[in-house]
Amino acid sequence: MAIIYMIFFALFLAFIKAKGDYSYCVKKGDKYVIEKEETSDSIVKGALTENISDNGWYKIHIIGYDGKDDEDLMYCAGFVEGYLNQEGMFNHFQLIKDIKHYNRSKENYAPKEIYNFMTANLKYVRESVEAYKDDPYWVDMGLILKQFDGLKDGYQYRIDQDKIQGKDMSEFDQWFFQSAGDMFDLAEIYPDPYPTKEFREHCSGMVKLTENYDDIFFSHDAWSDFRELHGELKDLYLPVSRFNAKRVVLSTRVGKISSYDDFYLTDSGLYVLETTLNNYNEDLYKVVVPQSLFTWMRAYYSTWVAKNGSDWAKTFIRHNSGTYNNQYVIVDTNKFVRFEKPTTDLLWIVEQFPGLYRMTDVTYQLVNDLYFPSVNTPWHHDLYELAGYPELVKSLGIYGTYRSDKGPRWLLMKREAPRIKTFEDFQKFMRYNNYARDPYSQGDPAQQIL
Repeated sequence: MAIIYMIFFALFLAFIKAKGDYSYCVKKGDKYVIEKEETSDSIVKGALTENISDNGWYKIHIIGYDGKDDEDLMYCAGFVEGYLNQEGMFNHFQLIKDIKHYNRSKENYAPKEIYNFMTANLKYVRESVEAYKDDPYWVDMGLILKQFDGLKDGYQYRIDQDKIQGKDMSEFDQWFFQSAGDMFDLAEIYPDPYPTKEFREHCSGMVKLTENYDDIFFSHDAWSDFRELHGELKDLYLPVSRFNAKRVVLSTRVGKISSYDDFYLTDSGLYVLETTLNNYNEDLYKVVVPQSLFTWMRAYYSTWVAKNGSDWAKTFIRHNSGTYNNQYVIVDTNKFVRFEKPTTDLLWIVEQFPGLYRMTDVTYQLVNDLYFPSVNTPWHHDLYELAGYPELVKSLGIYGTYRSDKGPRWLLMKREAPRIKTFEDFQKFMRYNNYARDPYSQGDPAQQIL
């Protein structure tokens, strides 16, 4: 499957306009409940539109009320989502097990090493939030943890309310569920008992600047297993006093807090995408420990708090887990002025590997080439070397070019970018797959843009 995102913020919001009834999260004493009517005590309201058969997406709106306590806002954001998405979350969870070749009916489905690592990781996050109550970073991270706790509790609230049997999810289940992306690398460190090939590294991203600087286009294609055909567009308005952004729109899968595709649009002006970077140097994995923060948590947090591209990169890379290693591309639309040649800080990238990272302002390349490609390959040459890409490319023959820094998609973008004059041209290119005739494909449909 391939999913394409080419979205102006206003059009995107119009597309996911809420339909149906809202559910309201209210705090009563020390407990949270769901009500069907709005009152002055309502903290967050949410609405789920299940019209995936119409256009391929579920849509969920989570809207916080101004003036509410930060912790209540984040907890209720999760609580409402867990309540509304209970059935979809359970189904998605079962499909994740299928993809991993885990036994659906087995309580201890995850390999022991994975279970121990993820349990220790959640313990570390909780202990750090508790220990560093005067540290602004950990106070903020505690708000993300509040949302996670709200999600798992809202899920259970729906289970109890509707007396649903056989669909409970433990705290470990919920943490595993959120951390599916980070599992890519954990499965390399602790191999699955039934290893399986996954479309884990094939995404195409592009930022395109028009010749007269009157517009900038931003796009991401994500390739996934067919068992992930339950995409969800999420519209979040959370007026948390500590966050720079108040509204974030993201693409994900049902029940995921963060963007599973890592595609974010914010009212603070930051647009974020990523393509995954594989690590082919096993020695790098020696520094991966549970005393870190998973990538999904850091990317989601950075999107709420960052003020610009470099700030996003610096915030993101703290407590690097070395799992779900990606190249993140951050556009700061506040630095874009129509018809003016950009200078600096319009486009930043940050690339992560275990124990390593690099971040660079690549605005100059965008201005020189009028496009910036992201194709699952490190931009920083030293990371390309350290992560073992040259050796892998040599070992795979013609198929190694897919993972090289001059692979088919890189060459396609170089060839076609000068021909992209309009947004319609851009749309067409980002849906391009002509593997049967395009010489760059080498006859392989996976070596095209979409």
